[in-house]
Amino acid sequence: MRKALGLLFDRLAHRAMRGSVALGELSLQTQLSSEWARLRAEARMREPQSLAAAGYKVYSQFDEDGILAAILARLDTPHRPKTCVEIGCSDGLENITHWLILQGFRGAWFDASSACIAAIEQALGGLDFPFLRVRQAFVDVKNVVDLFAEARAFLRTDDPDVLAVDIDGNDLAVVKVLLTVAQPRVLVVEYNAKFPPPVCLAIDYTPEFRWHEDDYQGASLMAWCESLLGYQLVACSLGGVNAFFVRQDLAGNFPTSTPADLFEPPRYHLARIRTGHAPTLTWLRQVVRR
Repeated sequence: MRKALGLLFDRLAHRAMRGSVALGELSLQTQLSSEWARLRAEARMREPQSLAAAGYKVYSQFDEDGILAAILARLDTPHRPKTCVEIGCSDGLENITHWLILQGFRGAWFDASSACIAAIEQALGGLDFPFLRVRQAFVDVKNVVDLFAEARAFLRTDDPDVLAVDIDGNDLAVVKVLLTVAQPRVLVVEYNAKFPPPVCLAIDYTPEFRWHEDDYQGASLMAWCESLLGYQLVACSLGGVNAFFVRQDLAGNFPTSTPADLFEPPRYHLARIRTGHAPTLTWLRQVVRR
């Protein structure tokens, strides 16, 4: 009897703990959703056509899926093949182009982590498909041109609709070299939101740079704007993580705003917002294997 009562009490305690965790998560999600809604409303008040206000999350880490959708809608051209390249795709569960590929884009993914690439390969049952090619590579200024040449051959274009770069360090140096051979219509890059405009800072290029999860990382928004002369800044994610640039010859449908107007400070806690069930690569597997 004592043993049975002990088991009963253990089960009740476990249920109570689970209930407490569930209530805590519900409270967190309610607070995050409320903050997100407030930030979107404030962005819309500042600019009725604000791209940041159009943000939402499907497979992006923050609200990049919605912002990118709004940008591409203004660039829409019928009968053009839809293509994307992502350098720093991680394990594919949360990145910039996962959602695009589910919508019919052909994509090329690169990541330095062999563990992330192995996870993608296991989940998808391979790395080469008609709509997606995945490669493991530590990208630097010496190999980025050759890596893009491989992506260009697969996608059959040197001006993909979207090029996303997130390598936690040498991003600016790599992108500057990459843009000598690539002309993406939309460029999505991570900026260091600790430094608002007009602060212009970028880390010194070090070929084997590894981020130590401190503030010495990447480049400030102003450094990006001053380096990407052929591109116009059109938005920043509300999480203060990614900046969106449109090629200058295609930017006629976007208002001209200063970096200070579009800058968003770091709100990294917004990454904890959940939208639906936990992400998987199962839908991607179904789409790319057709």
